[in-house]
Amino acid sequence: MKLFSIKIIVYISVVFGLSVTPIFSGGTDAMDFITLGGSIQANAMGNSLTAFPGFGGSFSNPASAIGLDKFSISYTNMNYIDSTTFNLIRTGIETDFGTFFSEFGHMDYGVQLRTTWEDRSGLLNEYFSSTGSYLSLGTAFQFKKFGVGTSLIFTRQSLDRWTANAVGLSFGILYKIESNLYAGLAYNYITLSQAKFITQKDNLPQKVQIGLSNRSTVFGFPCWISGDIISSNDRVYGALGVEALVHKNIKVRGGYQSINSVAPSSFGVELLLTRFAVDVSVHPSDIFGSFYRFGITFNKES
Repeated sequence: MKLFSIKIIVYISVVFGLSVTPIFSGGTDAMDFITLGGSIQANAMGNSLTAFPGFGGSFSNPASAIGLDKFSISYTNMNYIDSTTFNLIRTGIETDFGTFFSEFGHMDYGVQLRTTWEDRSGLLNEYFSSTGSYLSLGTAFQFKKFGVGTSLIFTRQSLDRWTANAVGLSFGILYKIESNLYAGLAYNYITLSQAKFITQKDNLPQKVQIGLSNRSTVFGFPCWISGDIISSNDRVYGALGVEALVHKNIKVRGGYQSINSVAPSSFGVELLLTRFAVDVSVHPSDIFGSFYRFGITFNKES
């Protein structure tokens, strides 16, 4: 009976993931930097945590926040190409009325060389700057084997003298099939208010994500293994991730995304201290070098 249920869930997930592709076909996306959000855990595991029952997966699926135990706050820094930086603060708290969480991310693209635009005086300015930021506020609730969650995202981006604002919504469900197996479905960045730069209007980078996560023992180590199918714009792709507790204080992670041709693989390590955790993830790339994320988390468990 359990095997039959799993087959049905997988079948529905695949069909749903493929069927929503026309929703996103064509067009362009605005403010793609918001997809850099989420935990280092998710980043190291290929962002395949749609069905993961823990706070680390809440950016892929708001319902995953039901896995938060008491309170968590974390800070993440990422250095990208040509002095581009991304900083992120995530907080979450478990209450008798549900779990509440937030993310604040800031992207600094640095100073860039102008190639097309002229200012109003007709003079060509050699350089310009660009930044982006977002605030996401969410909540999640558990009903027996089901978890449901939603988050509202407010985002703003500046490009030279111009700025744009947009508002989006994400929601998801998490289902506990059995003690160590979970299924998840999320619809992320539904555009409520479009971003407008000058006369161009665009939606946020909407995504539909479905996935399975399983906790098992591999070579004597407790592991989480997760997989997602993701539909975004006119693309459908897969993501895989694994996390192993190799020591009571050390977790190692790995991930893969089939759509990412620049840095498809990812790796990470988490050092677990008494109430703190120190994380690092890396995306090796032959073209741009490696991309790193560093973070620290404070957890207060019940």
